Amino acid sequence: MKESEHNTPSLPAPLLEELQRLLPGKMMSHALRTLLANDLISHTNVRAFVARAKVGRRCDAGEGRIEAMKAVAQEMGCSLGTIKNYLYYHRK
Repeated sequence: MKESEHNTPSLPAPLLEELQRLLPGKMMSHALRTLLANDLISHTNVRAFVARAKVGRRCDAGEGRIEAMKAVAQEMGCSLGTIKNYLYYHRK
């Protein structure tokens, strides 16, 4: 089956782009799109993974943890509480 025949993933484009940046490679990109299109991976866990990566990068760059979480919440279009939930309760 060609990639164009798959359903479009329901994740927002910026989130999908961030995942592809975190998981580089054409094969990984295709596999990720296929898994998402067929609801084979949890979108909540994907969002948590991306949120942790973004907050971690900001903290590594010297930004305070709360400030980083607030900025990521705004970037991802969710609440600070959601980001805290991703960081503290969706640990893998």
